[in-house]
Amino acid sequence: MKNSLFLWCCIFPALVLAQVHEDFSSDQYPGNLQWRGHTFAFGINADAQLQSQTINSTYISTENKLATGVRWEIGIRMGFNPSPANQLRIYLIADNDTLTAPLNGYFIQIGENGPADRYHLYLQEGENTRLLLSSPPIERSDPANINDRIKVIRDAAGDWELQLGVDQGQLITAGTVRDTAVMHTSFFGFHCRFTDTNADQFYFDDFSIDTTAIDITGPLQPAENKLRPDQTDSAVFYDDFSAGLLSHWYGDTATFRVVSERLKLTEEAASPGFLAVSSGRLNNTVWETGIQVDGPLSAGNYVRLYLAMSDTLPDHHDGYHVQVDGAKGKHVYHIWQQRGDSRSRIFQSDSIPNRGDRFRARIRIIYGQSGRWQILADEYDSGIFAPITPKGTKVISTDLTFIDTAYAGYLAHFSKTRRADYVLDYLLIKPAGPVSDTIPDTTGSVPPTKPHAVIINELMANPKGAAGLPPLEYVELYNTTDETIVLDGWTFTSKTRSGVIPKGKITPHGYLLLCSVSDTAVFDPYGHTIGLTPWPSLVNTGTTLTLKDAYGTIVNQVIYDPSWYHDSKKGRGGWSLERISPLERCLAGDNWTASADERGGTPGTRNAVHDPAFNIDFKLLDVEVRNGRQLLLAYTQALDTTVAVSPDRYWLTHGIGSPKRVQVIGSRHVLLHYDRAFPAGREYTLTAADVANCAGLSADFSYVFFLPDTAATNDILINEMLFNPKSKAMEGVEMDGVDFVEIYNHSSKTVDLQQFYLAHVNKGKVTGHRQISESQLLFHPMEYKVLTSQPHTVQAHYPDADRRAFIQMASLPRFNNDSGTALLVSHGQTIDSLAYRASMHAPFIDNPKGISLERKQFDVATNAPGNFHSAATSVGGATPGYRNSQGMQMEGASGVYLTSKTFSPDGDGFEDILEINYHFPEPGIMASISIYDDKGRLVRRLQRNQSLATRGTVTWDGRSDTHRPLSMGIYIALIEVYNSEGMRKTIRRSFVLAKK
Repeated sequence: MKNSLFLWCCIFPALVLAQVHEDFSSDQYPGNLQWRGHTFAFGINADAQLQSQTINSTYISTENKLATGVRWEIGIRMGFNPSPANQLRIYLIADNDTLTAPLNGYFIQIGENGPADRYHLYLQEGENTRLLLSSPPIERSDPANINDRIKVIRDAAGDWELQLGVDQGQLITAGTVRDTAVMHTSFFGFHCRFTDTNADQFYFDDFSIDTTAIDITGPLQPAENKLRPDQTDSAVFYDDFSAGLLSHWYGDTATFRVVSERLKLTEEAASPGFLAVSSGRLNNTVWETGIQVDGPLSAGNYVRLYLAMSDTLPDHHDGYHVQVDGAKGKHVYHIWQQRGDSRSRIFQSDSIPNRGDRFRARIRIIYGQSGRWQILADEYDSGIFAPITPKGTKVISTDLTFIDTAYAGYLAHFSKTRRADYVLDYLLIKPAGPVSDTIPDTTGSVPPTKPHAVIINELMANPKGAAGLPPLEYVELYNTTDETIVLDGWTFTSKTRSGVIPKGKITPHGYLLLCSVSDTAVFDPYGHTIGLTPWPSLVNTGTTLTLKDAYGTIVNQVIYDPSWYHDSKKGRGGWSLERISPLERCLAGDNWTASADERGGTPGTRNAVHDPAFNIDFKLLDVEVRNGRQLLLAYTQALDTTVAVSPDRYWLTHGIGSPKRVQVIGSRHVLLHYDRAFPAGREYTLTAADVANCAGLSADFSYVFFLPDTAATNDILINEMLFNPKSKAMEGVEMDGVDFVEIYNHSSKTVDLQQFYLAHVNKGKVTGHRQISESQLLFHPMEYKVLTSQPHTVQAHYPDADRRAFIQMASLPRFNNDSGTALLVSHGQTIDSLAYRASMHAPFIDNPKGISLERKQFDVATNAPGNFHSAATSVGGATPGYRNSQGMQMEGASGVYLTSKTFSPDGDGFEDILEINYHFPEPGIMASISIYDDKGRLVRRLQRNQSLATRGTVTWDGRSDTHRPLSMGIYIALIEVYNSEGMRKTIRRSFVLAKK
């Protein structure tokens, strides 16, 4: 039966928990559960379902405090085939009500490429997401009609279970997982992403959030990062099991299953488990795989990667394989040549200690056309593929026994109790390079190259229109050292593909040009040139360029974008990007600019903009508050991330202290995670001690910032509006006018107008949202602000306007001359709205053009009859930025008065203190009393949420909260009174602090 909205609250120490049941049969949406976000983008349809309506990415959220011992259940319907462009996220746990912003929590997602649908459980931390669990692929008779029921359980220990009722059928467990990264929540919500044709095809019904005492049992999948390749460019085979176990695999397919996009053994698997795939690659090939074994490797518990096989019989074929086994807490890599049922070893590594009694690595095997083998491994998430050194003195392993192959494969050999320990994350096969042998003979004798030894010094991404250079792409390298550097086997990578340098050197402080092999002869006259095939094409709009040595070490990396030109004309083509100082390694786009050479670039020679003395001081540039408990720090230079991640280096005032966790984002940003929210309305100082840049230069920093309050309804008011501006047809008017909306801060809060939007109503829907400010803009109590697209025009038409109050917006929503509605929106909540009509103007006004509507009283509802009136013509028809001509004064009406409107705290015994007298007819009055200067700045809090007698006096001695004597001038006492019956009033009294 419908009509079943319930909300129970149980109060526990420091935490409020609530059960929620919603079937959307109520006509009170969005107020019933205080939905927030894009509430205008959803509506209740005739079937009592919540249905999406408009915009391409929309969300709504509501408060929920249940994070453990909880069950979520909901019915969903989507009238389309889900995809990355048309997908749904159900946020079960979130610490931010803005679901499109960075947050910490968990969500269920449906929407991916491919014929089958799956539901995924993700963890989100800030802007980063991590897959925890995936359901099996769901085959539907009609993929364009999703009609499912979803149930998610999280027990008190943080274990998860996902249940699905496909096509409203019986709920069946789709998987379990353990993850405890986020154990608290504030919000639940839906985030829909869709193309225009699917704008109204999301439906939700009968959802509930309940407490549960269920203890999830059975095997739990550890939520660990899946190993992935750095890139898959030019791969001839790649499978990461994201689509399940596909039909291109042969062998013991029933022995394996895919869980959360990871290949695992089934509970009934018999050892060994073997899979094979067709592969014709052998000479000049790279094989790469991600393997994890949760336990020690031994003679009976090992893995094999079959690189070349003449048949799909693992014990009887011709070919090569890598085996990783071990003993006594160590593991060993082997390369074996197999002929029939016998084999001989061609490589064995030294014994390598395990970490945590398990094995986890990305393994890369390279085989050159001359028969040389090499193994590199990124063990335990180091991020670097390091060469695996051979046992003994043998440096290079060579074998040319076989020249062709038919298959590649994977084998897990395990004892009965170890089935669950084996994981295969991916297998990749690709050419090693276009030359006869891409593995340098110096492997093992030449150490990896130091970062920044060779740098990308110049690049021509868009050669179209070059004045004096070939219209071809090129990249210039520069050797920053005093030594010749051998480049054999180095790779240069762009967004699309990689190219290998077969042979080459770069002299001390010398230049080398890289280009397509077909363009080598063209660039030879400009200096030493090496052509690559394939050529990693550059991207006009920007991409990442990476230079690696033969060991896979990143020697230099450049992430460029068009803003680096610092010249819009040159950015359109025909000019190269040049590095300014080759010595500065920690500056990104600041150290690059468009070439100043008249030819458009300087290939093979010193850059035209070369300036070795160029530098930007290492500073903490900005601190941004995120989610109320995170700080994003932006530095002017790239950081030493090993230093920057230490929480003890950071300290925040007001008792907040050091962060719980530090996350490095990119090269110049750090995200500090705190375990509690920052109180709003305060000025904070953050100190960062001994933070180092990427070159090792360390410094101490401090940054002061103000955390604004969050506005509630009627805190910020629409105070004046001009919707029918002047026109040139009017006498004495030289330019057409523009609309403006004046707002007033009618609260004691300081808010950030970056979080506010101005909107209107069109065909019954709230739309046309315009952000008031793109950066933080504080709005203080009792301040006026004027919102318009052309401040100079409004100021010209109304010379008395307060120019300090103007905010220039790119555009305003469209406000019709006859009628309309203006809305002020923040965090998805309507703070104030004005439904205006031309008939609200005074009847004696013949032509309302250029005359605004002004608010009469702040404490009367915005849309109360008679509360807006035509501005007086005696002031020019509008009062932008200052007190309205029609505003009513409420002196004495509240029972609060000043003994004198002047006082002089000079100790002469005459009016040395300010006396604020009050008299209330009823007891039980609470009050907060604050003093502001004439600029709206808080200078003293006299009382905060204190009870008052029915009669009394509060005094002020003219000093600040820090007991500093304040200067003479006009001040305002803001008195907020309220009681338990819901009465609330705000009284303002102005006075003068005088001095002799």
